[in-house]
Amino acid sequence: DGKMGVFGPTIVLVALCVHPSHSLSASNVFFDTQGRLLRSGAGSSAPRLYLPVFDGHSLLHEVLPGAWEAVLLTSEQVASFTAPGQGALQARIGLSSTGSPMAQRGELLGAAEPPAFYLLELSHLAQPPDGESLGAPDGSEWRQLRSAAQVSVLDHLRDDDEAALLATARGLALWHSSNGFCSACGAPTQPARDGTIRTCGSCGARHRPRLDNAIIVLVTDGQGRCLLGRKGSWPEGRYSTLSGFLDFGETLEECVVREVREESGVAVNRASIRYVASHPWLFPRSLMVGFIAQADNVELGDGDDELADVRWFSREEVASCVEAAAEAPLFHVPSKVSLAYTIIQQWLRETV
Repeated sequence: DGKMGVFGPTIVLVALCVHPSHSLSASNVFFDTQGRLLRSGAGSSAPRLYLPVFDGHSLLHEVLPGAWEAVLLTSEQVASFTAPGQGALQARIGLSSTGSPMAQRGELLGAAEPPAFYLLELSHLAQPPDGESLGAPDGSEWRQLRSAAQVSVLDHLRDDDEAALLATARGLALWHSSNGFCSACGAPTQPARDGTIRTCGSCGARHRPRLDNAIIVLVTDGQGRCLLGRKGSWPEGRYSTLSGFLDFGETLEECVVREVREESGVAVNRASIRYVASHPWLFPRSLMVGFIAQADNVELGDGDDELADVRWFSREEVASCVEAAAEAPLFHVPSKVSLAYTIIQQWLRETV
């Protein structure tokens, strides 16, 4: 059901053996900044830039037709919201690395050194503040980051690294709003450690953001076809790789086998399962771990009712769809924002 229990943090120990011809360029993985956003150790002396969030919406500015960027606000611009007693929550996201596009944006905003990025959660207000009151560029808009019914604004950012900033800010805002009370004793919790955790003032328990682990897998038949499915709520013609959340106590490999069997009736060859990539999917709080696997049988059976359709597609069909880069009504796959796109691209490279 997507709800996090009161369990300890997930610790993943991974040993990967990747054939050189099958190596994946991590630059192809959306939300992976390749170290340009340093997630820990944001220096207290670093100038701050804030990403405002209101009720799950982010403030964006259309710099060119169809090209968006995150609105970043300086400490001076948000001083009236961050003053003591004003109720705005602040939480550290990370520090930009020297020379990165994010650091260059900081320079344009007057930062003398690489800035630290912070969430500015404004959902305590009755209405979202307009861009003018925040000092944002003219034409700035509060936008949802993704939509199941249309192309995501994340597909149209001028700098893809900003997707990591925006998604993390939105995800942190949701986590804070969902964890106002201690799961151990029921007392109120308060932000601590620069907003990266919450602590209980009664029993002292510390609460850290948790991610729901999920697998996403492209199943192949070894003969140039792959297995894709679609949900009834998706836009017409959209098919994607199969996916699902881990059951409690389940391994990633067990989850791959189970989810494929439940959704399609196809049996996966366990020995064929191999890791491709991972990325956070903070809508609301998942870590997607991606695989490619081969089927032991190609006959589709009776799956559960989660998917409206599941079928085999030829490499030619999938390649044409990806090359078209359009949401064709008869058949298309998710955009670059999804890990499904990364895995499909990997398979297409391997099967040239």
